[in-house]
Amino acid sequence: MKIRAIVFFVFYFISIQSGTAQKPELLKQLYGKQAEASKVELLHELCKSYTSYSVDSFIKYINWGIKLTKPNSKEHLKFRYFKVYYLDDISQFDLAEKLSDSIIEFCEQHSGNDWVYCKILLEKSNFFYQRGKFQEALATKYKAIKIAEVENDTGLITDSYLSIGWMFMENNKYKEAIGWFEKGILLVRTTERQKKITNLYLNAASCYNNIGNYKRAMELVNLGLTNARNLSKWTSLANGLMIRSDIYINTKQTELAKKDIEEALSYRAKSKDTFYMASDMAQYSIFLASVNETNKGIALAQSGLKLIEHFNWIEKKLYLYQALAKNYKAAKRFKELSEVQEIVILFTDSI
Repeated sequence: MKIRAIVFFVFYFISIQSGTAQKPELLKQLYGKQAEASKVELLHELCKSYTSYSVDSFIKYINWGIKLTKPNSKEHLKFRYFKVYYLDDISQFDLAEKLSDSIIEFCEQHSGNDWVYCKILLEKSNFFYQRGKFQEALATKYKAIKIAEVENDTGLITDSYLSIGWMFMENNKYKEAIGWFEKGILLVRTTERQKKITNLYLNAASCYNNIGNYKRAMELVNLGLTNARNLSKWTSLANGLMIRSDIYINTKQTELAKKDIEEALSYRAKSKDTFYMASDMAQYSIFLASVNETNKGIALAQSGLKLIEHFNWIEKKLYLYQALAKNYKAAKRFKELSEVQEIVILFTDSI
């Protein structure tokens, strides 16, 4: 793929609508002659599938659900939680955190909203993490896990394990992350529910790949990709393809890696997720270094750093600088390599 195509993708965020991904049978019922209570159920089901369609549709369903439900009812709070996720997805982090704080305050004053309370605490923990407050994030995730386990809600428990594992993974603590992911996978015992697992499989695969266990990594990533395709989950598909491409890179299967990267970018173009876009750019830059397309690799890593310069995402910046260093090394540009390596050391020490 030409580098200019990647840069266009990064800076203009192509948004592609897909009617088939939005579960047409649900849409048909939603726009039919249904009672309001039935519409609320359908809207909630659609919101849970938010990675299968554009953010424009997502906010439309959220606002519709908010309008149809009684303020501060359980269902109303669920749609407000989805709005936090929407604001987070479009990088409106201050607004998202402000809304999450108001939901947390309400849940702490009114019992009986444990599902929303647990989910919103996991979101709040991510805001702590994005500001570099690891210990506060960790404490908030443990609080959410305790609520999920008291409720004995398998779905909430697995979401909590996934969330805490993800944070360890983002901090390059792969063995700790694997422990949480595998714990979540073991909880899901029925075939029907196993077919709905995507991120637990994919994140665990990424961690196994990073510690060199490529066999287990490939097994899990293929399980996750199969489920993501069947469920039309664009974000999970893009993540899984990027993970598998890295496994292919590590096992010297460059053509398969390139194919997966290009397919992943086609799915990533359907969302507006800057956080994961930065990872994709770093990974593709590393790939370009491995095939000696260093000018493209350098430009891509630099574009990624510019994209996230206003965010306090130390791990993402480190990943992009590492990619930049690999390209400078492959290009034998040792002066620039030395400068970047100093930055890598500073970020590593910071983490």
